[in-house]
Amino acid sequence: MPVTFELNAQVKAKIDEMAKAAGIKPEEFCKIILENWVTGGGLIEVGRKKGDIQRIALDWPMGFMIFMKDTTGIKKIDKVKGIFTKSTIDADYVLVK
Repeated sequence: MPVTFELNAQVKAKIDEMAKAAGIKPEEFCKIILENWVTGGGLIEVGRKKGDIQRIALDWPMGFMIFMKDTTGIKKIDKVKGIFTKSTIDADYVLVK
């Protein structure tokens, strides 16, 4: 499945640098990262939507990040009490019927 991203100059330069060091094309480097993150246990937790605001947590091996999507776009936000304050990998889930 083809995927296209528009990256800022700093991120593109870093990906180009790492791909060059690995001796592969940047496109292949990104494919390796995405495939391994998804198959290696990386998690995306989508919180409930309130009005036009949607919160999304990305869980990485070194920690997790919180993003907020609203009518202006997607931006990284600080972790606050009550919103994904614990890594989703370490969280205990309770199923309620």
